[in-house]
Amino acid sequence: MEKSLLVLMVILAPCAVFGQSYSLGDTNHSGGIDIVDALLVAQAYVGLNPSNYYAGEADVNCTDGVNVVDALLIAQYYVGLISSFPCSSTPVPGTTTTTSVTGGTITVRARGTMGGENLEILVNGTTVASYTMSTSYADYSANGTGTVRVAFTNDDQLENGMDIQVDYVVINGTTYQAEDQATNTAVYVDGACGGSYSEWLHCDGYIEFNTSGGTPVPTNPPGSTTTTSSSGGGNSHAFLLLGQSNMAGYPTAQASDKQQNSRILVLGYDSCSATGSQEGVWRVAVPPLHECYQGAIGPGDWFSKTIISRYPSNDTIRLVPCAISGEKIETFMKNGGSKYSWIINRAKAAQQAGATIDGILFHQGESNNGQSDWPNKVKQLVDDLKADLGLGNIPFLAGELLYSGSCSGHNTLINQLPNIITNCKVISASGLVVDPSDTQWQLHFGHDSQVEFGKRYAQAMIQALGL
Repeated sequence: MEKSLLVLMVILAPCAVFGQSYSLGDTNHSGGIDIVDALLVAQAYVGLNPSNYYAGEADVNCTDGVNVVDALLIAQYYVGLISSFPCSSTPVPGTTTTTSVTGGTITVRARGTMGGENLEILVNGTTVASYTMSTSYADYSANGTGTVRVAFTNDDQLENGMDIQVDYVVINGTTYQAEDQATNTAVYVDGACGGSYSEWLHCDGYIEFNTSGGTPVPTNPPGSTTTTSSSGGGNSHAFLLLGQSNMAGYPTAQASDKQQNSRILVLGYDSCSATGSQEGVWRVAVPPLHECYQGAIGPGDWFSKTIISRYPSNDTIRLVPCAISGEKIETFMKNGGSKYSWIINRAKAAQQAGATIDGILFHQGESNNGQSDWPNKVKQLVDDLKADLGLGNIPFLAGELLYSGSCSGHNTLINQLPNIITNCKVISASGLVVDPSDTQWQLHFGHDSQVEFGKRYAQAMIQALGL
């Protein structure tokens, strides 16, 4: 909901009654949670600076900031649509979300796409914990010993609606990546629910983590292989695609995007029968380069289609997609991030295939909107990648965010990157527009803008490499 649509509602908020309770969601410390609390959050969001408002109880979806989503969640709780808040470490008063089971410790790292998704943790078929999720990654814990399932139980069956993304599960100190599991009854593939080797729960169902013997499953699915030589006898040039949803892609790919060039290869992101993709296996590039279920186009598609003409006719390009929708920069960092080693392993797959990593394409920041320490964190990520992969001073291209929408101010921070990262260029988003189907977030580039963005990345890389 836009700020302008909230103003008439929030200025009519009634006076609050004050008490001594300080529960999450009780933003006026009245001793209970009601519509007044939601209205106070809405007032704060549009800048009205309400009195008797306590922001410490307002961030109910754990996004490190207070916005209209928090107001809506409090209102939903008040009318009984949800029984707890996404980031409650303990149940909201009057609710129960966990069942005590003796045994090992289980931690699920996951997020919802909309907020309000119900996640259940089951051990040997019995639900031992239940949570209402936020849109930011959080740790959800339980106890038990046996076969662990992570389930999604309230799918709204809407396109671009509620989904759950499971990063990993830690069971008794051992980490199991969700995308490495053979049983996933909730991933949506080829028009039906059910599949394997995906971290996504699109339907009601579960990912099963069978840990008997205590040994994690292999990094690549059974039977997968990695090509180790480039075709045609020429050189192979790799590019890393880093960031979140605008790098992964949001608008649906069109027929013109799917014309294949056998000289452009991509490392499989997940298993996808629509494209023949398998995680960790090289194939001829065709969108989607990232998540199968989106069927989307990102800047990497037309970047590669544009820059390939500047290389000798027997050279190849290898794209290494590593973007994850909704992720903060901290997820990718070497110190404390859960996906740094995953990026390193995928980049090394390109090097092992005989490719030289020529550059990095980056588009991220929506999930760190306005955070002043973000540029230095990006610099640290780039420094670590260059050192650990032996990349030298390769070009690093960072794309701006949409000039419209709630994150446009972050472009000021993006334009600081060339001052602290060597051989860094910023790719302008001037004239690019939001995808008309993105009515929820209004943060994602439309199809034609993604095509143009990819070409702008290519022109900047051509200039940087002197092609």
